[in-house]
This record gives sequence, structure tokens and C-alpha cells, in this order.
Amino acid sequence: MNRWLQPDICCNDVDIAIGVGTSWPQAVGSITWLPTDVLAIGVSTTLVGMVLLGSYASTIIRSSPVPALTVPRSMAEV
Repeated sequence: MNRWLQPDICCNDVDIAIGVGTSWPQAVGSITWLPTDVLAIGVSTTLVGMVLLGSYASTIIRSSPVPALTVPRSMAEV
């Protein structure tokens, strides 16, 4: 995750917010979302995980107040 927060990776006009909470509804709700925002979520990189999203990921995406982008966990950890 730290790689994605470095200035040479992100554009200067991109803001990154990390939700905080003891559950995903709290974490998603802790962010003030704008209509132009996007939620990025890491997902499994197994064959089954690439075809079917996990229950948490699919629930978060369905409940997201903004469009969601899934990122394979292996890319998020680079």
C-alpha cells in the first residue's frame, strides 16, 4: 500500500483517504465521499477469487456510495 501513496506513483491532483473503523461499514462511513470519488478495494488473486469476488468485497462494492474499482491483492502489495 505504501507504494501507492508515494508522490511519484500518484498524481498531484489525487487525494487518498483511508477509512478507519472496526467494520467495513464504519470504515466506508468514516470518509466524506464526493460524487467524483472512487473506492478501490483489494481482492483475492486466486483463480476462484478472480471469477467470484469474496463475500466481503462483493458486499462492500454493492453498498459503496461511489463507483468501486477492484485491485488484485498482488498489485496492491507491490
